[in-house]
This record gives sequence, structure tokens and C-alpha cells, in this order.
Amino acid sequence: MVPPRNRTVVAGSSEATLECVASARSVEELSVTWKGHGMTVTSRLHSFGRRLTVSNPTSVDTGLYVCEEALRGSGFQLARASAFLSIIGFVSLAQCCCLSPNHLACLILEQWEEGWQGLAA
Repeated sequence: MVPPRNRTVVAGSSEATLECVASARSVEELSVTWKGHGMTVTSRLHSFGRRLTVSNPTSVDTGLYVCEEALRGSGFQLARASAFLSIIGFVSLAQCCCLSPNHLACLILEQWEEGWQGLAA
């Protein structure tokens, strides 16, 4: 098995894809299962289950994803591998103060942050 690679993507980008390439056996003989956040992932799977695609990723998609390869119908696990998906977001903060009735001074901080949680509503 070729394990998936850790990925870092920007929140809101079109998609994030993790790929787990199965062994040389015929793909029809294999079952590939993805787990994320401790649960089996059943949606957003492509290409005989070897690719996990997260559309419009957000901070809640950050985490460890596990790919498990088994012989179809047997439940016998052949291989297991994992990768971490990180979602980063752009944060912009502004702090302003009034120096006089006609002057406003502002400090603006813009940066990319890993594990970005979005702006509170």
C-alpha cells in the first residue's frame, strides 16, 4: 500500500484529496475504507474508495484520516495507513483608536493560521 500524505489546504478551497493506493491485487478484490474523527466515512469517496475528497473544506475537517485495505467480503485487513489533514484560514484583525475628532489610527494584522476556527458570529 502507498499511504496517503499529510495535506494542508486553505479553508473554502474547492477540495482536499487524500489518496491511498492499494496493493498490486486486482482492485475489484479489495475493499478500501476511510475513517475520520473515529467514524467510517461513507460520502465524498472516489475511485474505488482509494481517494477521499473533502469538498469546500472547513476547520471541522481538520484531523487524522485512516485508510484501511481489506479483502472484499472477508473482513481480513491487509494494510492500514493514515494522514493528517490541516485546514488553514486567513485571519484579518483591525484595532482602531481615535486620536482626535479628525484622525483615526488603525493597526491591521493579516495572517494565515493553521487550525483556523473562523470568525465568531
